Amino acid sequence: EVLVACSRSEDLEALTRILVRRGLKPIHASSVETSCGILADRKVRLVFCDDELPDGSVGRVLEEVHHTAMRVPVIVISRLENWDEYLRAMRLGAFDYISSPLRRAEVEQVIRRALDELQLAMSGAVAQGSAPRVGQLTGAKLLVTGSVVRVGRNLTLTAKVFGTETTQVRPASVEGPTDGDLAPLVK
Repeated sequence: EVLVACSRSEDLEALTRILVRRGLKPIHASSVETSCGILADRKVRLVFCDDELPDGSVGRVLEEVHHTAMRVPVIVISRLENWDEYLRAMRLGAFDYISSPLRRAEVEQVIRRALDELQLAMSGAVAQGSAPRVGQLTGAKLLVTGSVVRVGRNLTLTAKVFGTETTQVRPASVEGPTDGDLAPLVK
């Protein structure tokens, strides 16, 4: 099942068509309150959520996902291509951020990546609980997974940082110029 927390009918219809075509069952919600209730009561594989719903923002939905300790990728949908909002969503733990109106190829790609990451997590390759064991085997104190996005002359690195000694997972992001050394970005 996939939670679709969306108040815009055109996005809701597009997502429903794409999900059904992929054999996934959408569960619709039009508010943060309903979304949080669904997350508390049901196990979902993915969440698509508008950045703003009538009774709040995606931040509350992300908090609920973390509160229930589910490893559920949350994909944020926004009408605005706002770089600051993208970074805020990623810092709050979103899996990805896509712009409305939705483009089928982009939605299918993010679904595929999210389900692939879930499969890796289920295999133990990326699971939070396996971070200490991987750290012992490799001597690493931190494991980092993420992505690099180039926008104009800037690079943004967005990652999940797994502490192998503490088992904590924290989102992180940093932005800097694309010309020159990447070392200043990782300080």
